[in-house]
Amino acid sequence: MNEKCLGWNEIPVKISASNAEAANFATDVVNTYNELIHYLYFNLSDDEFLKKMKDGFYREIFIMDIINLTLQEWFESAEEIKIKYISVPEVKTILSSYHEFLIKCFNGDDYVLYYKRIEISANKQTVI
Repeated sequence: MNEKCLGWNEIPVKISASNAEAANFATDVVNTYNELIHYLYFNLSDDEFLKKMKDGFYREIFIMDIINLTLQEWFESAEEIKIKYISVPEVKTILSSYHEFLIKCFNGDDYVLYYKRIEISANKQTVI
């Protein structure tokens, strides 16, 4: 059995958003996404995993569940967090861009094989 690679977990990710709270929330969302996507990655065959990642309906549900889960964690946090400044559609766009980036990595698209970092925001996605 081949050992699965977790190379994408080492990607330096820079997240840009319209304000600091949204950027912090988006960072937490991406971290939660990574935890859950790793679980899927380890428990499914490569073909099944890629099929699930490419399924638009599954992707929408998965992304919104992760955002809602992270939002619930923020509501339960003892820290004073300014949730009212977070734009969920903006965070959804950021996470969707990250999801699309990972699909390209798993497809083996040449231009993402030699990345040094990924920068994602609500209006752009850059791979360097």
